[in-house]
Amino acid sequence: MSDKMIESNPKEIVRLFEIINQFGSTCSLEFQVEGQADPLIGMVDEKIVPELYEGDGNGAAIVLELGATTFSFEIEKHKFSKNITESQFIMCIVGKGYAVWFNSGVIPAEGVLMANQ
Repeated sequence: MSDKMIESNPKEIVRLFEIINQFGSTCSLEFQVEGQADPLIGMVDEKIVPELYEGDGNGAAIVLELGATTFSFEIEKHKFSKNITESQFIMCIVGKGYAVWFNSGVIPAEGVLMANQ
């Protein structure tokens, strides 16, 4: 398995979050601001609820509820990447001046297989 991030797209990122939910796993987050050594925000082992709002390019967004916090990422203004390991998903959403990293809890082999299809 590669430990490098691979370019992804909003639909695939939402699908990975849905698989995390399907298998009862949780998600952790680190919100990194460019130029700072430590994360601005960190959250651990929270349930994640993803929503993909598609549009004509205006207003299309991924909205993620992580615990009691909601994040919205306009698709046109962000880049998406992923890494699927043998037991975990790592996703990154990058905007101007920041990167938000999401790490799943343990994902069973069946979930990893689904993610790789």
